[in-house]
Amino acid sequence: MVAIILVLFLVFPLLSLPLVFMGYLYDQKRIAVYSILLGVIMGLFAYYLQPPTDFDLYRHHQLIDEMTTYSGAYFFSTLSSTAEPIQSLVNYAVSMTHNHDLLQFSVVAVGYSILFYILGDFARRNQIKRSSFLLVLLFTLTSFTCVNYFSGVWNYIAMLVFALGFYLDTQRKKSKWITFPLYFITPLIHSGMFFPVVLIAVFKLFGSKLNVRSISTVLAVFVAPSVLLPLINSLVTIPIFAQLEPMYAAYFQNGTQFLNLYGGNVMTMELLKSALYIGIGVFLMKSVVGDSMTRLRDFTLLLALSTLILVINGVVFLRFVLLVQFIAAPMLMVYLQGKKNIVYYCIVIYMIVLSGVFLKYQYMTLHGLTFAPLGVNTLLDNIGQIFVK
Repeated sequence: MVAIILVLFLVFPLLSLPLVFMGYLYDQKRIAVYSILLGVIMGLFAYYLQPPTDFDLYRHHQLIDEMTTYSGAYFFSTLSSTAEPIQSLVNYAVSMTHNHDLLQFSVVAVGYSILFYILGDFARRNQIKRSSFLLVLLFTLTSFTCVNYFSGVWNYIAMLVFALGFYLDTQRKKSKWITFPLYFITPLIHSGMFFPVVLIAVFKLFGSKLNVRSISTVLAVFVAPSVLLPLINSLVTIPIFAQLEPMYAAYFQNGTQFLNLYGGNVMTMELLKSALYIGIGVFLMKSVVGDSMTRLRDFTLLLALSTLILVINGVVFLRFVLLVQFIAAPMLMVYLQGKKNIVYYCIVIYMIVLSGVFLKYQYMTLHGLTFAPLGVNTLLDNIGQIFVK
């Protein structure tokens, strides 16, 4: 079956989506292969997006087009002065192809592959019922705005890399030489990831448990930069710290500027999602769920509660509800495997209703955008035709 799907994928990648998805659901031994194929198909949809001028992706495209004029020597001479070198390296690599649309394709493909792998691999290893898996998959895929990933790219991929590190750390028990680098490269992709990196460090410092000390330490750590960052930058010149100081000021001192992105309906949706994950985490405290799930539950609660507390002073911290979603999806599956009672059915209805609301919001965000030349004829394009500009 996998051979047939791979051949169809190579010839007609978009047309192969139904078969790839069926393989993802039923051919559990090859979950990694199907996760990659699904990720690539999502990357292809992103590839066709023609961003309006007010999209982040438009700005990224302009930067890549400018980089086509850089010599290798000039680029690498400037690399040490950037706070996000991985982002710069990817941009430069894309600029060498003279096809800036490969940026959103590659980043989206990798990110969705990670997400599909985490969900599918956990469900396979823990024998999650297909109905529970599909509900969590539906809720997860609808509850974050895909076009924001297509456009913003870097914040999303950084969170997904972090989520993969956490998954391997807690559920697969991989060696630390794999998981720790995944944690620590994320600020080199997007500097905003210093928040979860500090959070995981505090979490491990306190024995990977949720308690008053861990929450208090997190809050203290995020108050201290107002004093420490100006001091550090006055003594040494390190690009990442130089960038963190204005970012910290923007997040905490001038946070109202982000209300246009996170206010109104967006804030309501983020809070509704947060309530679900916090509620599930609290419910699972009464169950014997094993060491790995206990650590997942406790970190989810620490991340969600710290995020909501910090939102009081900086609404932009709502962006980390997305990381809660990526990390805590396996926790939802475990809960849905449990005893069915009135609370269970209320949670299921809550997830289904929210999925419907989020699906409508997805449509609203996609409506009016141009995905040229995506159309019926494109379904019969092979990989070569798609990438030839």
